[in-house]
Amino acid sequence: MISRLVRGDPRRRTRFHDFEGNLIPLRAVVDLVPSLLTAIARKAGRRGWWPWLPYPVVRHLERLLQPSWTVLEFGSGGSTLWLAERVARVVSHEHDPAWYRRVSEKLGAEGRRNVTLKLIESREAYIAPEPAPAPGFDFVLVDGHWRDGCARAAVRLVRPGGLVYFDNSDVPDPDHRSAVATLLGAADESRRFIGFCPGQIAANQGLLVRIRRDP
Repeated sequence: MISRLVRGDPRRRTRFHDFEGNLIPLRAVVDLVPSLLTAIARKAGRRGWWPWLPYPVVRHLERLLQPSWTVLEFGSGGSTLWLAERVARVVSHEHDPAWYRRVSEKLGAEGRRNVTLKLIESREAYIAPEPAPAPGFDFVLVDGHWRDGCARAAVRLVRPGGLVYFDNSDVPDPDHRSAVATLLGAADESRRFIGFCPGQIAANQGLLVRIRRDP
């Protein structure tokens, strides 16, 4: 029980370490309070519509996203609504029918008209090339199923110099490892973020890359 409380997951040293053993930066510890509060709300059955991404990532993207951008998202949720408030158009792929219905209802209640939410249950269709605006999507968020296939699709569909964010980049399974290698191999720039996220009291890592401008 004590180990569970301290580590949260047997693959972590502590809740303050990501799966690769990196300690959360001191400046990110301030996010422990909102992470704890949202985790309590989640346990009580009050699931909020926050972007389920590390808080440092959310703050960074807040500064980068532009009102004219088009965005492709693999895995819908609170991030879908959050993105829709900040960009011109969001295309989101979702594999789970029940969650798709919940997100659709929330988008309707919010009156969001700039989101195309697609229920796609097969791997082949989920990662299939999406019709992209020329010269490509400005930003692609990968946070759903079939991570390696989605990362490869992101590299094809984002514009030269565009951004791809890959959540849970520290997860040590082969699908995630291959996806990270794909993105780093196509990137001019990369940055890793480590921080707490809503609803989970444990350090999480994400990878943001800028795709090369020249082929």
